[in-house]
Amino acid sequence: KPMYGANVIIFEGILTFYNAEVLK
Repeated sequence: KPMYGANVIIFEGILTFYNAEVLK
């Protein structure tokens, strides 16, 4: 399912952004 891949990419992007904010 293409949507599954898209959701994973979006989820990883959110995690990366969240981690960057926490590490500031």
